[in-house]
Amino acid sequence: WVDAYAARPSGLPHLGRVRAALTLENMDAEDWGQLQVLTLGENGVQPNMDLVNVVTYALGYHTLVDACFVPAADGFCSDAVSVRTREAMSRAGGLLGRLGWFTSAEVSKYALRLHAALQYALALAGGIAAGHGHFLRHGVDAVGIRMLKGKRRKSGGGPAAADRSRVFRAVELFVRDACNLEEDLHHAAFSYLYLLTRHFVSIGEYLGSLLLLVLPFAVEGLVQLGAAPKAAAASAALALSVAACAAVAAGEATRQAA
Repeated sequence: WVDAYAARPSGLPHLGRVRAALTLENMDAEDWGQLQVLTLGENGVQPNMDLVNVVTYALGYHTLVDACFVPAADGFCSDAVSVRTREAMSRAGGLLGRLGWFTSAEVSKYALRLHAALQYALALAGGIAAGHGHFLRHGVDAVGIRMLKGKRRKSGGGPAAADRSRVFRAVELFVRDACNLEEDLHHAAFSYLYLLTRHFVSIGEYLGSLLLLVLPFAVEGLVQLGAAPKAAAASAALALSVAACAAVAAGEATRQAA
């Protein structure tokens, strides 16, 4: 349907435009207990971050179930650090605490968010998209909600149907909020990594560090090719990194000013 809508086989113009979309998956599942927010598209394409924030806000406002961005292989949400990793981080936190650098709680929090960010980055690089990916391929911002199995956090021991009704009320809230947000969708970021449901890192924050990481490889490549002496290659690579960081910062400032 999405491909046919974008192709316009009749040649006639559309009366309107599909600006945003929300896909629902596994809504008839009986053993569900968690929700996955689907944001990953093909070739690293992601929906507007404001749209994702509207979905997470609506779910948090109306439901009592956990939401995640990347599920584990068995279908459960995997935003949490594994037991073995948590134990290792606890030992490292104790060592750093004795040195007076960081507390164990700070190390655990950092490990949790780093674990989630790496999972999100790996899933994004994999390029596997769900139903919402068809909209993203045609330039339509789209987010998906998928029910996953897991233990449900109930309020007052209510039945599962009550939780399901809250999910659909969250969908209604998303539709109303997305209509109000439509005019400002082009102001938000499109390159980001989610750490937790309400915490993210935009490209303007991590691109500078990424360029500094690849700087030695760029210098070595120029030297191996014989394009320039080592000192000149290092200067050229550093200048390119600084210019790229400045361009990203200018772009972010321009979008915010707009």
